[in-house]
Amino acid sequence: MSVLVLLVLAMIAFGGTYTIEEHYYPGMSDSYGIMIQDNVADRLWISDYWTGEFTEFDMTTGNATGNSWGCYLGPSDVTFCEYEAIENQYLLGHFDNNHIEIYDESTTGASPYLNGFIEGPSGWEKIYGVAAGNDMIYVTTPLGGIIAWADYTGVESSVSWTEANVYPVVGIALYGDYLFACKAQQTPDNILIYSINPDGSVDLDPIWSCQFDEAQYGPDGSIDFDGEYIWIHPEGGDLYKLSIDWAPSALNRATWASIKSAF
Repeated sequence: MSVLVLLVLAMIAFGGTYTIEEHYYPGMSDSYGIMIQDNVADRLWISDYWTGEFTEFDMTTGNATGNSWGCYLGPSDVTFCEYEAIENQYLLGHFDNNHIEIYDESTTGASPYLNGFIEGPSGWEKIYGVAAGNDMIYVTTPLGGIIAWADYTGVESSVSWTEANVYPVVGIALYGDYLFACKAQQTPDNILIYSINPDGSVDLDPIWSCQFDEAQYGPDGSIDFDGEYIWIHPEGGDLYKLSIDWAPSALNRATWASIKSAF
């Protein structure tokens, strides 16, 4: 392998950089999960894990919009997923059990309503990260450093999980063919990006990472991506909008395959 290829791989996988574009103060001491609502411009929800309340924020100002709704149990990580044939969904992980709570987005202006639960991987005590899209669902637990995925089209009441060992990440978010993840540690590479394989599985070698230094325990909470910026919300802390030295078009599957073929 040439030295040039080694250098390219090192630059792709590790040592990325970020710039804080915006820094907001939600003022929620018990907050954890964030989710961008893709079908509404500039709208982001933050959850409170004690009250189960979701508060909507304007992504351009960082101010609360006045909209809120409550869920059944206090959530950990949360995600929003659009579907064509059924109502869009909010999916919630939990610190207290291994269930994913599913709410349908209301189309009548009322609060989202509980659709049901999906049981997480067998033996898991908690679900920290949750993400969904492209007819898949992903969950993580930092306890042992495990990620799991399953086929999910929005209508299943149970799924068949595949598990793999990974860095001990807490929050995750899916965007296109990429899975964004964050750790609960102030260590190098505490924000990571993974590529998704054609079968929906996760390529466990990160394609990009950086060290987030703005909070005592690193990202330690939830992450989302709006197509241009990463959004980070450390547990009970501030909300950060980050630009990074990577973009979805910067490294597609074809490019990654051509680099690996140099070995």
